[in-house]
Amino acid sequence: MSQVAYIYALRDPRDRSIRYIGKTDAPERRFKEHLESKGRIGKLVKEISLVGLALQFQVLQECLKSDWQLWEKYWISLGIELGEKLLNIMPGGQNPPIQNGSAWRGRKHSQLTKEKMSAAKIGRHPPNYGKKASLEFCEKNRLAHLGIRHSTETRARMSSSMKGKNTWSRGRKLSEEHRAKVRVAVKNWWNKRRGILCK
Repeated sequence: MSQVAYIYALRDPRDRSIRYIGKTDAPERRFKEHLESKGRIGKLVKEISLVGLALQFQVLQECLKSDWQLWEKYWISLGIELGEKLLNIMPGGQNPPIQNGSAWRGRKHSQLTKEKMSAAKIGRHPPNYGKKASLEFCEKNRLAHLGIRHSTETRARMSSSMKGKNTWSRGRKLSEEHRAKVRVAVKNWWNKRRGILCK
């Protein structure tokens, strides 16, 4: 078995900039995976293809498998220092998260990033926005879920997972005014089909 690992870069042919740095044991296979991906790199591949070009793969260094974490960190930090707009969300030296969690677990977006994300979503709505489900669809959906019950084992697991957790409203007291508004809203919801509205 080969003891060699490769630190590689993905380049944007439009300006030769490095957009991603990673590690692999099989360069050709890894490059193919990137070309078929649907995440950040997949979006970049699509943008480049629209101008008739293709993402470029470059091996930056060959190293021992026992040392790849060190060299991947080095190349990513160097890329950042040189001002490359890397798509990496990790500083390098880590294997991809396998089970519960993601690369962003425990991290928080900066205020600037939050504002950019908010601005990007202005005016955008989900596909069903403003659409009202037909009575036929509602009836089919109701019948499809009618009689479905969680097994005893599933209920036990759900109960166990919630033990010790507090709901958002635990310990909070609603004002009388707030409770009155909730009461009216609930009555209106239940009486809506009858055409009766509470005031």
